[in-house]
Amino acid sequence: MTAWPGSLPQTPLVQGYVQSYKDTAIRSTMDQGPDKLRRRVTKPLRLVQMQFMMTLAQVQTLRTFYNTTIQGIGLVDMTDSLTGVTTNYRFVGPPSFNFVEANNWAVGITFEVYSENDAAVSVAATIAAVTASADVTVTPGGGGPAGDGLLAENGDFLITESGNYIILE
Repeated sequence: MTAWPGSLPQTPLVQGYVQSYKDTAIRSTMDQGPDKLRRRVTKPLRLVQMQFMMTLAQVQTLRTFYNTTIQGIGLVDMTDSLTGVTTNYRFVGPPSFNFVEANNWAVGITFEVYSENDAAVSVAATIAAVTASADVTVTPGGGGPAGDGLLAENGDFLITESGNYIILE
């Protein structure tokens, strides 16, 4: 992870700060009656739209950071404005730059929120939920006996770990 540059504003403007969640439901249309819904993921992805006021020098710093340092895809460590906790963010797309006056630019950024702590909790909670009602062998700490990422198994399924994701097979 790469830290948000210290020369850029550390707190977004109040106006333009919006949080939302990506849709987590998969909808199936039925021949009759209401649609059937099921969850796509166990934890919805949080989106945060932020707006900053920057000088031209800060705009140049942000452009270099986005295009060169993280190459538009890397995770960025920033302090969450609501919780005060350092959180991992990923740009959804390139920032937008709107000239305001003289040396002031309004910069809009939309982030997806990725928190390693949240991901670890989600993995542990999912494993606990799946294994609670089944006769399984759980490998404490994951990694499996052969270092293969095996977390739990029985005759019907395997739960393996790959980075911050779990795979149910």
